[in-house]
Amino acid sequence: MSDDPPDLLGRVLDADVDEDLLRALGTREQRYTLYYLLDHDRVTLSELADVLAGWLATTESRVTTGADRSSLRIALYHNHLPQLASAGLVDFDATELVVDRSSLSAEEREIVEAAYLSEHWTGEPVTP
Repeated sequence: MSDDPPDLLGRVLDADVDEDLLRALGTREQRYTLYYLLDHDRVTLSELADVLAGWLATTESRVTTGADRSSLRIALYHNHLPQLASAGLVDFDATELVVDRSSLSAEEREIVEAAYLSEHWTGEPVTP
C-alpha cells in the first residue's frame, strides 16, 4: 500500500464527472450516504440515520444522541435523499422509507470509493 492517500482530485480532473456527483460529495451527509450504500443495496431511513449519526458524532469526538438521529432523519428525508435521488445516485421511496443504491457507473463508483479512501486515510474530506 502506498504512503500517500488516493489521488481523488487527479481522478476527477482526468474524468468527465457529473456535477451532481461532485455536489453530493461536497456535503458530509450525502457523501456518507453514498459511502454506506457502496456496501448495502437497500437500507431503511432509520438505519441510515442511525449509522450516519454515529459516523458524524465520531468525526466530532462525541457520543451521538437520540436528538442527533432524529434531526438527521428529518434532514435526510426532506433534503439529502431527495437531492441524491434527483441526481440519480439513489432511489428513495418516501412512502416506504427505504433507500436503494442506484447503479453507479464504474467511474462514479470509483470516485465515491476514492473519496471514501481519501477521507478515511486523511480524516479530511476531499473537495474536488
